[in-house]
Parts: sequence; C-alpha cells; structure tokens
Amino acid sequence: MNDRNLVRLTDETADLLASIARSIQTLDQQGQTVLDRIRAGYNGHPKAASYTGSERVARTPDPLGFPDGENPDRDSHLPGDPTGEAAIRFDRAHQHRRRIEAITNRMHNFAVELESILVAYTPRPATAADRAKVERDNDPGCHSCSRLEVSPGQPRWEPVHVTGTVAGNLDEPQALCRWCYDHVRSTGRLPHVPELQDHHDGKKVRRSA
Repeated sequence: MNDRNLVRLTDETADLLASIARSIQTLDQQGQTVLDRIRAGYNGHPKAASYTGSERVARTPDPLGFPDGENPDRDSHLPGDPTGEAAIRFDRAHQHRRRIEAITNRMHNFAVELESILVAYTPRPATAADRAKVERDNDPGCHSCSRLEVSPGQPRWEPVHVTGTVAGNLDEPQALCRWCYDHVRSTGRLPHVPELQDHHDGKKVRRSA
C-alpha cells in the first residue's frame, strides 16, 4: 500500500468511526440509544419477543447470516411458545452487544498502538524546559551561578554581563553575571555557594572571608 492509499484509508476509517460514535450516542424519538434497543432484544426482556395473533413468532431476518443450525428463524413456521422460545432461542441481541464491546476494545488498543508509533516520529512544540536548555547550550550563562541547581541536574542559568578576569582578580577569564561581577570586583573573589544561594533566594548576603 502506497502512502496516498494509506492516508485515504485512515481518513475513511476516521470518518467511519466518527459515524459509529454518533450512532451509539444518538437518541431516537423514544429517548433510547441503539444500545438500549439492543438490550431490549435480550432473551427474557419484556420487549424481546413479538407475537402475532396466531402466536407465530415474528422476527427480523438475521443480518449476519448465521448457519442453519444457529438460525433463530429456522422454526418460525411452528406455533410459538413464549416461555420455551425465550429459554432456548439463540440470543442474537446479547451476542451483538458482546461483539460491539469486544470489537470496540480491539479498535481502541489498535488506535493506542498506532498513536504510540506515530508520536515517535512526530515533532512536538518545544516546551519552556526545551527552550531553556537550548539557551544554556548556546549561551552557558554565568559560570559562578551555574554552581547552583534549580532542579536535579539542571544548573542555574543567569545572563552573562562580562567575560574576563575582573581586573586580574581571577586567575583566568570567566563569564559572570552582573551581580557576580560586582561581587568579585568588591571582594576580589567569586562568591561562595551559600552567598549565591542567599542572593537568589532574595536574602541579605553576608559576605564571608
């Protein structure tokens, strides 16, 4: 099957399933769904049997083409016995209800499997975490602040103000945010991790030696 035919088949299947869903949910003039009408046809249900004046059983011809040995109409030419017929007659409506449930379960499982395959090959919109990761990859951010983690395995990212040794206070150039740069310029060293934490928590930073 080529791609065009596969797309056409999925469209037709989706339309058919949508039509089936509407049929199952739609109420008739008596306020019943198709499942209500099927249930009314169960053996022993008050509406299950319909009889003529001559007590001959009147049934709708079976649409599924049951074999003769299972055809509920095979003895329709004989006088009807309501109690006996209800006990021994093939319960077609009940089987139809069970088949609907079984087929629906299978279709749902197939749909879930198809979706899981397609999702693996379907691009998804970037999340905020994805965008933040790209920004960090393209711009590592403040080297000093990255010693903190905002979540396990995710270092804190702060925009870089300047990259350098801060007038020779650092042994090698480092990318620093504005706060860390000012801290190095005033103290001659990088802030300690507790100082960083206090700063980002909005607390007053007590600078230690």
